Amino acid sequence: MALQPQPAFTVDASVGMPVGQSSSRIALPGTPASDTVVRIANMGTAPVAVALGNNSVVATNQNLVVLAGQVQYLAINSNTYLAAICCGGNNSTLNISTGN
Repeated sequence: MALQPQPAFTVDASVGMPVGQSSSRIALPGTPASDTVVRIANMGTAPVAVALGNNSVVATNQNLVVLAGQVQYLAINSNTYLAAICCGGNNSTLNISTGN
């Protein structure tokens, strides 16, 4: 999963995702086939590990970690789902946006 530096970002669609102590996944919002980037904003107080993939993707604590209050940009490529899991004892919430 390559980090994608993003000086400008035009949002196609966004969705909120509650994240807990077990891996959960959500379909990327908008039109992932024509979008190139997903922006992941951790709105909670716990770090969250994320992974992009298909409808069976599972996140583990060894995946890319988005710290509380931080934002990461990832290239979508052929991925259509995002999986996430909290790395700490608290739950968290992600804001997931796709676009270019």
